[in-house]
Amino acid sequence: MRPILFLMTISINMQAQRITLDTILDKYRDGSIPKKQFFIDRCGFALGRDLRTFRPLLDISAPFYFDHCRCGIILEGCFRVRINLLEYEFTKGNLIMVNSGALVEPIEVSDDFLMTGLFITSEMFESVMRYHPPENFTRQYTWQQKIDENEVEYTCMLFDTLWEILQKENKINDTARYMIAAIISHIDSVVEPLRDRSRERKSQAALMFEKFIVLVNVHAVEQHRLDFYADELCVTPRHLGSVVHSFSGVTAKEWIDRALITRAKIQLEYSSSTVSEIADELNFPSDSFFCKFFKRLAGMSPAAYRKSSENEMPGAKGGF
Repeated sequence: MRPILFLMTISINMQAQRITLDTILDKYRDGSIPKKQFFIDRCGFALGRDLRTFRPLLDISAPFYFDHCRCGIILEGCFRVRINLLEYEFTKGNLIMVNSGALVEPIEVSDDFLMTGLFITSEMFESVMRYHPPENFTRQYTWQQKIDENEVEYTCMLFDTLWEILQKENKINDTARYMIAAIISHIDSVVEPLRDRSRERKSQAALMFEKFIVLVNVHAVEQHRLDFYADELCVTPRHLGSVVHSFSGVTAKEWIDRALITRAKIQLEYSSSTVSEIADELNFPSDSFFCKFFKRLAGMSPAAYRKSSENEMPGAKGGF
């Protein structure tokens, strides 16, 4: 069986995220993940032979965070997902990368969904790349590129080689580290020419919209006003609002509010912070202001939302 791998760098201690290397290790120890189909090393690396082991992850509708980059090749089926508030459909032959700190909301996954990739912590990613990671793995953008069958087969062959090394040594040695670096460098070499051609075809307005989405997902917690984003993009708020609305059908302020409300929901569902603490973390001027904002967008108070989420997902915090 070909190794089914998913390349990720994961922050183990992010408060609001639902997937960490520690979570995977717990599932591995309790037998939820078949040991014959999975390799995991405490230094910050895991390799799975069948990603369908993680179908509970793909089936959930609750959002979660990842830190740094994730990359993989879709071999079969499709996966619809909302990443940083934008919807994507990943299909067979797509090479994908999800940006650092991405907010991921699964929508739908097909029964035959299959992809290649691996799990790796941010620290180990930096180490194996000798602290010079390729630019495509450090950009704030989420991207997907269609690659041909020959490239898919060759990349999978590299993953197969890594799997054989790990099975033989049963640990991450220098050979495994060099192989991980080779896989990352190969993916970068395949993607970069395609990315260059794609950027050439995009209009200035399209690039502005992409940059706006990146800025919102990086700064929405501390910057709630449209003026900040317009200044960062060197345009007037009115022009930025017009560009964003023309590309998405949604106002720029709505994008900012969506990012805020999603983060607020995650904090209410998966943290023990009080409403007052969450209001402060999200930089609202007062608890009252935050509660009014939340009720306007969610249709209920923060306390009522937390109670309803606890009733719907008993014991879900911290797990799949």
